[in-house]
Amino acid sequence: MVGRPSIDPLRLARVLEPKVSRRREGVVERKYYRFRAARWYGGIVTGDVVGCNLRCVYCWGSRVRGADAPNSRFYSPEAAFKVMDRIARRRGLRLMRLSGAEPTIAWEHTRELIRIACEEGYTFVLETNGILLGVDKGMVRDVASIEGVVVRVSIKAATPETFEILTLAPKEYFWVQLNALRSMVEEGMEPGEDFYPAVMLSFNTDEEIRWLMERLAEIHPALPEEIDPEYVILYPHVVKSLKAHGVKPRRAFTPDNVPVEMI
Repeated sequence: MVGRPSIDPLRLARVLEPKVSRRREGVVERKYYRFRAARWYGGIVTGDVVGCNLRCVYCWGSRVRGADAPNSRFYSPEAAFKVMDRIARRRGLRLMRLSGAEPTIAWEHTRELIRIACEEGYTFVLETNGILLGVDKGMVRDVASIEGVVVRVSIKAATPETFEILTLAPKEYFWVQLNALRSMVEEGMEPGEDFYPAVMLSFNTDEEIRWLMERLAEIHPALPEEIDPEYVILYPHVVKSLKAHGVKPRRAFTPDNVPVEMI
């Protein structure tokens, strides 16, 4: 198994932000490495950004979570929206998201992109690990003030101990993820409608997963019913990373969506 935690997600976010974003003429631009239509959510336009403040050992996008990625370039919120809007119109899609890395880094950029997209009638799915939202209620208030955004908080494990093993971050940040959910409840956002937790379930026992359900119910009784289950996908580079860190999933899927019982 992996050893002691090696990263601080808040510090890493501060280090990455000036490398993956820049201000030009008063506008914050963010690095993107591609735009695409994806099958998730029944069809969604995706802008893939560079830079993440976690180092999950099962991450499919590990090659772009640093500051660099092949063919990456800076886009303003308006320029990114125009690319995504063209894809949406061509494919007949009404959902948008940022993926690939952590979209709450360079928040001013993402907030403006969300605002533009929602004002144009799109629903924007904010996929996030929740760390920055969990420590900054101002960001949560920003989200709560925009009609048409849905927040998907990706909880990285069912227990603090497993969180530490999988993310290489101190286990205290597990509770920061849950605090992001709590802050959204406090800001009047509705579970299932305005936000919901996605939980990585590949690495924990059923008992540990039930423990997490109890913690979620303490935040809001509806949250356990709104979980979007996540399971590791065994891409070749993911399998290599898991082996290198001595981590073995209990449940997983192949890239062809075939379930695999590992233990």
